[in-house]
Amino acid sequence: MNNPNLIADRRRKRYLQLDKETQRKLDDFYKNRADSYQLQVIEKSKISPQTGDVFLFSPRKGLYFYGKVLLANIHRKIPDSFIEGNHMVVLFKSRVTDLSMDNYRPDYNDLLISPEIVPVDYWKRGYFYTLTNIPLTEEEKGLDIGFYRLSFPKNYFCKVTGEKMVREPKILGLHGITTLTGIASEVERELIIDPTLVEGYPLSEDELNPSTDDTFLIYDADESFVSLDVSDPTVWAIATEVDDTYDVYLNGYGWEVFLSHYWQETAPELLDGLEIDPEASSIVFFYSPANETLLKSLYENLKKLIENPHFISEYIKNNHDKIDWD
Repeated sequence: MNNPNLIADRRRKRYLQLDKETQRKLDDFYKNRADSYQLQVIEKSKISPQTGDVFLFSPRKGLYFYGKVLLANIHRKIPDSFIEGNHMVVLFKSRVTDLSMDNYRPDYNDLLISPEIVPVDYWKRGYFYTLTNIPLTEEEKGLDIGFYRLSFPKNYFCKVTGEKMVREPKILGLHGITTLTGIASEVERELIIDPTLVEGYPLSEDELNPSTDDTFLIYDADESFVSLDVSDPTVWAIATEVDDTYDVYLNGYGWEVFLSHYWQETAPELLDGLEIDPEASSIVFFYSPANETLLKSLYENLKKLIENPHFISEYIKNNHDKIDWD
């Protein structure tokens, strides 16, 4: 193979070294639950993460693991609009049974999963819960950390800010935005491989059942917002097809342009008081003042649109030159 995927090859090799029962459990998870499996909601927040934030995440009810933001609001030196503005995090194996710092023991030599680049939605949806901020130590600032970027004609190692690295870093992650089910799947994989990490905390019946919520779209009546995860595979597939066919880049900002024009023509009432907050990998909608009736209608309209992507393609085909994409 001329351009092998180093990460996939290593994962496959590790899988083959596992015992048959663990392999069976992993196979069952990825076949039946991985696409909809999710972390526990701790508490939703509208506060953006900052470099140095220590947070909790919960793969089991009543059990929490620690994480830390190593770089918030990433500013790319090598432009990448999907990575720009997102956050690099690491997840540790130290755990606690309440929302406290009592057992915070960061060990960068034995992380729970590889470093990840995540959108702010992990905090907005309550999957990450910030406890405090501890400024990065000199050791943390000097960590040999990077990402493996899949690229044609040759994959390569790079920093989170995009610059190529001449060798493999000690701490390696896969370059790209982690979807809103991505952390949960990666964490559960490790908990299946090493069940001692959650000893005494088996999955409940509720947790075993796949979530019926949309992974790409959330309607939060309590906080009065709708959020679209642009990096979700369902949404990303639409963006890729549109880009290939019409040369239109549907990141969060592109979706704002498209939806503003689409709703102006098809459902102008949805724009009355609508506020749109786009980022590279997500876009949030809310009304000022709050209007739950319109918010619910917007959610249903957007859900139908994403589930019927031919509507999007046909609209762009017929209106491409009328939309101000700049």
